[in-house]
Amino acid sequence: MKKKYWVKYFLVTTIAATIAGIFVLIADEWVLQPFWETQSDRETKSDRETSSTPEVPFPPQAEKAVPRIERPRRKPPEVKHNNLDVTDSKELPEKRRPQAPSTRAFPPQLSPKPARLVVLSNVLRDTVTIDGRSVGSTGSKAHELVAGTYTVRVEKAGYEPFEREIELAVGQEKTVRAALKRPYANWQALRTIRAHARGICVGDCIQFSPDGRTVLSGSYDNTLKLWDVASGQRIHTLKGHSNNVYAVAFDPDGRTVLSGSGDKTLKLWDVESGREIRTFRGHSHYVLSVAFSPDGRTVLSGSKDNTLKLWNVASGKVIRTFKGHSGPVYSVAFSPDGRRSLSGSGDKTVRLWDVVRGRTIRTFLGHSHDIESVAFSPDGHMILSGDSSSILKLWDVANGEVLYTFRGHSGDINSVAFASDGRTVLSGSQDNTLKLWDVASGQIIRTLPNAGKPHSNYIYSVAFSPDGRRAASGDYDGVMILWGEE
Repeated sequence: MKKKYWVKYFLVTTIAATIAGIFVLIADEWVLQPFWETQSDRETKSDRETSSTPEVPFPPQAEKAVPRIERPRRKPPEVKHNNLDVTDSKELPEKRRPQAPSTRAFPPQLSPKPARLVVLSNVLRDTVTIDGRSVGSTGSKAHELVAGTYTVRVEKAGYEPFEREIELAVGQEKTVRAALKRPYANWQALRTIRAHARGICVGDCIQFSPDGRTVLSGSYDNTLKLWDVASGQRIHTLKGHSNNVYAVAFDPDGRTVLSGSGDKTLKLWDVESGREIRTFRGHSHYVLSVAFSPDGRTVLSGSKDNTLKLWNVASGKVIRTFKGHSGPVYSVAFSPDGRRSLSGSGDKTVRLWDVVRGRTIRTFLGHSHDIESVAFSPDGHMILSGDSSSILKLWDVANGEVLYTFRGHSGDINSVAFASDGRTVLSGSQDNTLKLWDVASGQIIRTLPNAGKPHSNYIYSVAFSPDGRRAASGDYDGVMILWGEE
């Protein structure tokens, strides 16, 4: 009986407490809340209700929505070049990116204040400079610039450089389309000349005049001949040697020419009259190569007697003899400043000489066969050598290291030449072809001919014209071909 009483008491008490709690909550929300509000709360509420700016209502669900966490966007990489800002547009937000290269235009979201420039090219991985400042490679890249005139240059190894002057105004957006093309793409045999009754000699037996209007050839028929480039007509036949003419050269002003022969002599000739001016004697064996100094006052010769000789042009006397090679000196050349000379020999070495002291500065080792031809680059920083095993090497003059070994010919390389801009080299080979090589990459640009064989025998000598727009090649049959673009 006592137990039932306590159970009833517990149930009644619990129900009463629950009802009391509900009344307390209702009273707090509707009755007591106004009395508990602080003075600060009332002032804030009054200010909000009397504000002149109406409160913008939020959607009902906004109060329950979880606040969105904004992730910081990666800032596009920028490179500053004084007043030039370069931005990789691929890192820009989607709405600010330039359109695809095929569209060649910018959307209106781009900033209207700076002038903006994009450079597009049909060649991948090319290099862009704006007023000489590198801005990387082409693509859909927007470059922010201040208003003004800029020179845009696009370059890639193995292609002709593109350059254009662009004028930009404030807020202007321009696209430059750089259509790079392969150099020598349209070269062909312009003229074939039956130059000599016997072959044109190996090495330095073809050379253009300084003005590019005349070309000189030397032959196993003991003569050298002057030819008009435009017409292909012979101007003079220079006779006087009693043996093969192994080498020829123009002086810097184009008024005289020099020849080296198997009769152990050099001869100086007048271009206008075709007459012999002077004979240089001193070598004890064949004279295989000759070269004029840049000032035209001295000449250099290489011989089968394993020596080089420096001669005074005015007197015909030997100034100095260079000794050091243990084989025939097949090719010689002066540096552009005239202070150094170069020689390639049958001892498989290339030597760099101090012209004033007559001493070897450096010996270049790396060829395994006779070196048939050598040449200095126009800036004097590189040298080129070709050997009788089809190998062509490009060397750094400063340290003697090989920059590139060019492989592509299948026969002896008999003659090499640099173009006047130093970007291209030419080689002639016993595989009956000429090859044009890109200096920057070491790659073949073009093989001449690309169809058929204008030369039906070994190519013994090649030369570039001074402007680089023409080339000449001579073969063992005595045929000379002039190459270029119509």
